[in-house]
Amino acid sequence: MFSSTRAYFVVVLCLFIFAAPWIATNYPNQVDRLAGTFENIVMGAASQAATVIFHNPRTITELQTKYTSTTLAMSGRSALVPELQPKVRILLVPGHEPGIGGTEFGALKERNMNVELTNDLAKILETDSHFQVFTTRDDDSWNQTLSAYFKDNWAAIKTWQKDSHNEMKHLISIGSSTLPVSKVIHNKVPTNIALRLYGITKWANENAIDVVIHIHFNDIPNHKANVPGKNKGFAIYVPVGQYANSTTTKAVANAVSNRLEKDFSISNLPGESSGIVDEPDLIAIGANNTADAASMLIEYGYIYEPQFQTTTKREEAFRTMANDTYLGLLDFFSGDVRITPRYF
Repeated sequence: MFSSTRAYFVVVLCLFIFAAPWIATNYPNQVDRLAGTFENIVMGAASQAATVIFHNPRTITELQTKYTSTTLAMSGRSALVPELQPKVRILLVPGHEPGIGGTEFGALKERNMNVELTNDLAKILETDSHFQVFTTRDDDSWNQTLSAYFKDNWAAIKTWQKDSHNEMKHLISIGSSTLPVSKVIHNKVPTNIALRLYGITKWANENAIDVVIHIHFNDIPNHKANVPGKNKGFAIYVPVGQYANSTTTKAVANAVSNRLEKDFSISNLPGESSGIVDEPDLIAIGANNTADAASMLIEYGYIYEPQFQTTTKREEAFRTMANDTYLGLLDFFSGDVRITPRYF
């Protein structure tokens, strides 16, 4: 059976070899089209292969096990050797850039409020030996490590962003993925700012960050200057289910939302009224399936709300928001809802 099959194949191959010159001479246009089609297939396959990106999304079990391992480490000898403790790595990202961007209301500037709340949350998290905390900037400048990363890896960030976009576009084109339309309209950002956001995500992936929290305050367009708008409340944006970091992010976000809801109202903006908002387009939380960490963006409230209008009220609100966020993280990692509040 094998011998006859092989003989048949040899005969067909010989006929093709001897007939090839005659076919090329008598049917040149058809041969050119066939060659072009073959070339497109090969080049297309090569192009797709070039844009395949390695993904390592955090799982719920992985993060909770890491938290538990840190607890066990602290009860043994490795508690004396901090580097042996597998701490949960959290990156806090105060929204917008040093000195640039964000909404404003009267004398309030969102970009500065974001830093103030970030600092409050970082202070609480840093008192907990389970966590290793990183922040991206202060009021005046980027974290030195990130600043150097942007400078040294700008071309690589551009390439990675493009490859990620092409990979997602390809998956959609072949029917392996679909993306819903965003429920809320977001402002477009300049290319350099978008690339820095992608750069933060790329850095987080490369440095084994487990949880990323982008900190913002909200506003609505077109209300009169210094006149409060009609919307209020917090919302947490999470990646849509088509992205690899979606499931874990939603679990963390739900725990944080449950804590915030005890002290603050959920947004009454129609697209945010569920409290947890599926979002396909926000770069911060992993647009184009770029983020490995559980990545969320929290709009802690609308900038014109009463609790932000005096220094005393704002500081009190920020302490509560930071503490609620911390307790929500503990609820996710340990499931213990009886944690004593850790105001500072």
